Order: sequence, then C-alpha cells, then structure tokens
Amino acid sequence: SVGNGFFNWVSLGSRSLNFPLQMFWRSQVPEASQREEDPTALLSRHIPGSLLSYIFGDDKSASPTKLSGIREASQKRMPVLCIVAIGSNDDSMKGLEFIFRDYPHRIVRMQDSDVLAPEVAKGLDVGIDRKVVIRGAMDNADGPCLVIDAGSLLSHDACDGKSNYLGGGIAPGLQTRLRAMNTCNAAMPALDVAYCEKLLESAEKEKKQLSVLGKNSIEDQIAIGVLSDVSNYLLSIITASMMKLSQQKAKGVANPKAEKGQATRPRIIATGGDAKIVKKLLQGLENSTYFAPTGKINVPKVGVDYDLEVDYRFILHTIANIMRQKHEEVSHQKHALDGIKDELLGQRVACYFTIADEDGDYLFRGTICRSSFRSPIEDSFFGIRYDDGDREDKGVLDLYKLLALYCSKGEKATIQTKEHAAKIEGSKAAMAKLEEMFPKLKESIKVQEEKRQTRKRVSWSRSGTPKKRPGQNTPKRSAKKRKAPQSARFVNCRVAKEFSDGTSAPKIFEGVVDGIAKLRGRSETLWHVTYEDGDDEDLNETEVKECIAMYRKCHRTGRKRVRRLTT
Repeated sequence: SVGNGFFNWVSLGSRSLNFPLQMFWRSQVPEASQREEDPTALLSRHIPGSLLSYIFGDDKSASPTKLSGIREASQKRMPVLCIVAIGSNDDSMKGLEFIFRDYPHRIVRMQDSDVLAPEVAKGLDVGIDRKVVIRGAMDNADGPCLVIDAGSLLSHDACDGKSNYLGGGIAPGLQTRLRAMNTCNAAMPALDVAYCEKLLESAEKEKKQLSVLGKNSIEDQIAIGVLSDVSNYLLSIITASMMKLSQQKAKGVANPKAEKGQATRPRIIATGGDAKIVKKLLQGLENSTYFAPTGKINVPKVGVDYDLEVDYRFILHTIANIMRQKHEEVSHQKHALDGIKDELLGQRVACYFTIADEDGDYLFRGTICRSSFRSPIEDSFFGIRYDDGDREDKGVLDLYKLLALYCSKGEKATIQTKEHAAKIEGSKAAMAKLEEMFPKLKESIKVQEEKRQTRKRVSWSRSGTPKKRPGQNTPKRSAKKRKAPQSARFVNCRVAKEFSDGTSAPKIFEGVVDGIAKLRGRSETLWHVTYEDGDDEDLNETEVKECIAMYRKCHRTGRKRVRRLTT
C-alpha cells in the first residue's frame, strides 16, 4: 500500500498456497534527496533482513550490490519479482519504482476495476485506497460494518449486512489538523500525533478528564482542542451510522456473536496509523473518559451496542483477499477453457487471404491445433494450422467467424462427402460451445461489424500505425502540415495496395503519390498517397516501394495477385 509518506508492505506466499500472509512491515517513502543514492543500497534499507537473502542471496557485504541481486534472480524459476501496488500518490509510486530500479521486477498497479464491481464504483468519486477500504468492509463483514480509516485523512465507510455500500465521508486527520495550526499561524507550536497520544494516556492514568476550558499550556490546549473536535466528529458518524446499520439484516449466515433470532451486532473497525487514538476516543464516548460535559450540555449516548476492533493491516488483508479472489476467478476460467479445449481442437476453419492458391481460390481451410489461455478469458487465443502449412493465432471473436465461414463454405472438394459433412457438424458444435461459454459473443461480433462498417477498411503498416482506407471520410491534410518535398523520385508514381478483413475476398485499390508529408513527432519522411476513390494515407519509403512494385506487377501480368499476407 503506497501512502503519502509511508510504504505499508505485506509479503505473500506462493500462488499455489493461495497467497498466505507471511510478514508485515512499514518504511518511509524516499525523499527527493535519497533518490540520488544507489537504488540497491536504498532497497536493502526498505526490506527486512529475513527477506534480503531471498532477493540478494548469500551476499554478506554491508550493502548488497546490483550484481548479487541479478545473479540471485537468474537462478530462480521466476526471475522477475512481482510487486502489487495500490495508491493514488504518483510521487510515492515513483519512489517505489526507483528503489527497485536495478533489480528484475514488475510493478502491477491495481486499478479501480480490480477492487470494486462497476455497479458499486459507479458515481463513487473517491481514490483507489478508499475503494480498498470499501471492498474490505463488504468482504469482511458478517453483518453491518463501519470502517474508520485514520491517517492523514479521517474517512469512514459503512456497509449493511448484505454487503451493500451505504456511503461514507472524509475529514482532515489528526496530523493534518495539528499541522494546520502551525502552517496558518507560525506563532503556534508544531505538534505531532504522539503528543496527543501521551496526553490521553496521562488522563487515563490519572483518571482526570480533559477540559476544553482548562488553564494549561498552549500545547495542551491545541491538543485538547483537536482531540475534542475529532471525538465529536466520531460521535456524529457513530450515532448516524450505527442507528442505520442496526436496522439492516445480516447477509446469509448469521453472526456467531449474535444470539439466534436477533439482529446482527454492528461492527466498527478502526484502521490506519492513528487507529489506536481513534479506539481510545470511541471507548471514551459512552463513559466520558476524556471529556466531561459542561453546564447543561450532555454528551448524547450512541444508544446501540457494537463491537469495536482495531486492525492496522486492514488494507493489506483486503489486498491479499482481492488477489486470492482474482486467482480463483482465473483458475475457474482456465478450468472452463480446459473443458472445451478437446471440443475445439481438431475442428476445421476457413479464412480469406490476399493471394489465390493454384486453383485461383482465395479461401484457405485450416485446423485448430492449440489453445492458449489468457486473463481475462476473452483475450485467449487459438492456434490455426492451414492446409498449406502456414500458421497463425486468432482470438475468440475471430475464431468464431472463421468457424462460421467454414460452415457456410465447407471443404474445397466439389463433392461433399459424408466425412466433409461430419467436419461441418463438428465446427457447428464448436460454435455452439463458444456461444455457451461466451454469452455476449454474438453481441460483441455485431458491435465489431458496426465499427468495421463505419471505418470501412483499415490497413496496418509494419510499424503498427493504423492507416485510413477508402470509403472513410478522412480530413485532408492542411497546407501548414505539408512540407516541401526533399526528393521527388516517388512523386506522381502510380501505386497499388490490397486490403482484406479476413472474411471477404481481397480488393486492390490504385492511387498516385502526390506529395511528401511529415507528421509531427515523426522524423522519417512520409509520402502522401491519394487513392482512386478519394481516400488518402501516408506511407514510408519501404511501403511506397512495395506499392509501386505491386502496381507494376499487376499491370505487367494483367492479374491482380500479390504475395500472401495474413490479416
């Protein structure tokens, strides 16, 4: 957990053991001056001694070296150390990246979608660290629950007995309130949270209540004022939240602490660096341990019994639970994919390519030969081996379309034998299995087709840059962006280019090089090409040469055939 001033660490065991919690510790975020030091030496100060041997091996030196870390990592089955980080402070995240800079690692920054479901996160304008607290309240509560996170900010979030999020709030934390006194008025002394904690311990030991009308030192007056303010704030949220939570029913299984047939007893969980002070103030609300009423003003009773817990590692426990649940989801999806693997492997598919075979047919048939699982499962791909020996990988959507194309076209043989009919039936069964596994498969294909119809054809250059194709309303490049030609050797040359989306026969479009354009941010020269249907695009030197060669070859042979390209 990456905070504003501290890293809160948790070491988890292997995935095969369901990520058991092994060790907790805390370290300060490196300041700007420390980020000029050796990252390896800085890392050794952030990691406890029991874990240093795992990272740096048996390096007995006072300060482990970069070489010893790389040597130890190379001997592991998984040489890259995986770090799952959560936090909204970008500067602290850069500090985390710095200390691991010289060690083989991979930092996975948890996203909002990893923490809360879309229906829960919708309209929730809070940071991801707060969302982790909400997720923890939803996962850990056997009944109504209120979580108070006391750090630089003081936040509270409530869930009912059915894990429905009820809402929450946020206010300045203890340290923020104390610093504000000195920041806004330099004459005021700068206090820390430890001073307030000692003041509470002294009042509890001497059994002497703190008074907001005291005649003590200025430091005590500031501390008492802040503690009184926080105490009243806690009282207000406890009164409002507990009264509402007590009316909610427990989800599913009753709380074992509650008597059978009665409402589940609400829970308050205090977490964060100042959780100890929050616990003391909450315990002192009912019996006025620290603050006594003055005159006729009485401190109202909460009126609802609740269980009070302190968990300094609440967020870390929640992160571990999220990882376990993600692992279970992935394992379940992989198991589901393994279940259909045998039904998909060996089935026949068909795909259009940009060159005809010996018989002049652009449609090539192939067989599904392997599958590779990815998370999410929609990103899994399948290997296809075509009858001419070529291979390629296709995703779930493309595989479904290739199966459908084969079912409609069948085998190349002019006479459809019983064996061919059986192959078609097998491909249809594979399509049905994919539809069963992916309920939104047809809807996704429909959306994909609508997008394709909108943008017509898209060509991809070798560099991966999308090129606008004929039929798409492409705004003409302004004269300001056009630059004077550096060389005219390609200008006015005729070109030809072939396009296909894999499910229809390819087409060749001819055009002419009408100038040189240089896009902003790219150092290479690009030639501007206008095609016969009015569309245009920019090509680099290699692409222009290929298109010119294709044009000459087509007009020399009188046939529009090109080398085979997969889409």
